[in-house]
Amino acid sequence: ETGSRLNEVDSQNIHHQASNRNKKKHYFKHIRRQYSPICLFLSLLALLLLGGGIAAMLVALIGIPKTAITTTTTVATTTATTVTTATTTSTSTSTTTSTSVTTTSSTNVGVLFNNGNGTFAAQVTYSTGSWPYSVAAADVNGDSKVDILVANAGPDNIGVYLNKGNGTFAAQVTYSTSTEPRSVTAADVNGDSKLDIIVANHWSYNVGVLLNNGNGTFAAQVTYSTGTNPWSVVAADVNGDSKLDILVANSGPRNVGVLLNNGNGTFAAQVTYSTGTDPYSVAAVDVNGDSKLDIIVANSGSNNVGVLLSACN
Repeated sequence: ETGSRLNEVDSQNIHHQASNRNKKKHYFKHIRRQYSPICLFLSLLALLLLGGGIAAMLVALIGIPKTAITTTTTVATTTATTVTTATTTSTSTSTTTSTSVTTTSSTNVGVLFNNGNGTFAAQVTYSTGSWPYSVAAADVNGDSKVDILVANAGPDNIGVYLNKGNGTFAAQVTYSTSTEPRSVTAADVNGDSKLDIIVANHWSYNVGVLLNNGNGTFAAQVTYSTGTNPWSVVAADVNGDSKLDILVANSGPRNVGVLLNNGNGTFAAQVTYSTGTDPYSVAAVDVNGDSKLDIIVANSGSNNVGVLLSACN
């Protein structure tokens, strides 16, 4: 990255969001632990490999039924490359096929087909905008084929690559975001059984929600304020109302923001929970077996991970 996008100064981040903490009901309590972020990722990966019939590491699943809810898991491999896999809550069997990779310096997304034994063929690449930061896999047009979503930080847009059905993808169709999108995920946020797009806009200090028009195209984003420099975004039902909420890692003010779903695809203002320094990644999972989703956050500047147990009644 060049210019002002590299000049992150802590002094501009300290004063954001402090007043909200005493005004709104908090659903999580923070437990600090000195876990390595690498260990966190390996532990989550082990959980994925042991459950749900997943047969190979970090792969995109093709043939997910229309009724399945699709989410994504992203694991950092180097400072410039991420790998993503699509998973589903459906109990039916899906076929493992490929891995999707983004490389910010190469302005493309790569697809590596699974050889069937846990090894992968050479990547096939598709052009993106400049500085692709994050990739997700989801069936956005309801044809039971997994498509690719890419957050292009350079041109400030999301690229959508529709699956042609034979493992190749159409050229990207782009949708405008705010400044420098760095994380993208897909989730049905308004209950119409169509996957919408959620994006963390790093330099606009917001998250954007692009509702699915029902045919794999998307409406203009609606934005919700976050803390400064949001790095990572996920969707999860954290209050048990069967509606997907938004979690965002705000690296500037050192917190995780929780935006509860109003039930119609809009979201309440974020409630924040303190983390360590520079939270760069966030996940939601039930870690203590109480059937409530807890929050896990990787704190890059503190060299630890934080676990926030759900306090929702």
